[in-house]
Amino acid sequence: FNRNEKFPETFFMGDSIYSESLLKHPTEIRYSNWFFWETFIFKGEIKGRFMESKYPLISQLKASPDNPPEHWLQEGLSYLLSETLNQTPLEWNIRPIIEAELNNWIQNYLQTVNDSILFEELDYYKNLGLDIIMQPAPPDLYSEMDSIFKSLEDELKITMDLDGDNFIYKLVLPGVLQSNNADSLAKDTLLWIFELKDFMNGDYMMTAQSTVDYPERKKTGIALLSILGCLFIGLKIRKKVLNNCFP
Repeated sequence: FNRNEKFPETFFMGDSIYSESLLKHPTEIRYSNWFFWETFIFKGEIKGRFMESKYPLISQLKASPDNPPEHWLQEGLSYLLSETLNQTPLEWNIRPIIEAELNNWIQNYLQTVNDSILFEELDYYKNLGLDIIMQPAPPDLYSEMDSIFKSLEDELKITMDLDGDNFIYKLVLPGVLQSNNADSLAKDTLLWIFELKDFMNGDYMMTAQSTVDYPERKKTGIALLSILGCLFIGLKIRKKVLNNCFP
């Protein structure tokens, strides 16, 4: 990276996945030079996926994969459809109608489908749900609704695929470390090791701060201040003597 160049929030360079679906990792490094010392402040963040608030049963599944809760897939599909509806700019008079139809379909039909059947025929039930929320909507919103659903679906798929992956974040900071929350240190190298559970329901934060001291500059500065202080005192004394001699 070049000096003052902003770090990208994600290193995915393609256009096949919506930006909102990707795993974000904003990074900031602040540098200050006070002549006698330099300061480096690092702040890294892995944006949380907030699974518990979006699909709590899937969050529970990731926490205990050996004991999967019932209807976790129904919950995931219900969230995708409901959130697509929430994000679509519908007229005030048509939104309650579509919401009622969707809720009725979820409660009286989707929730009754066996988990294994839904898993095997997910695309079929997904298209049924999309028809329910899109058919009553104006045709000019179809493309936007489809994009919203795909963005939410990709977000869930990416989150699910992250399960089992381990991440290692390596940072080299010059100078003497003053503070950090790294998992391990090796001289000027800091390591953070984390996985999905660490940012599944909240942001994962990484921080560090270091300073580079210049003792010779400090000695020179102290010497200059001493000389200036002596000159100032000498001038004050000289002025006082002159005032006494020539009142």
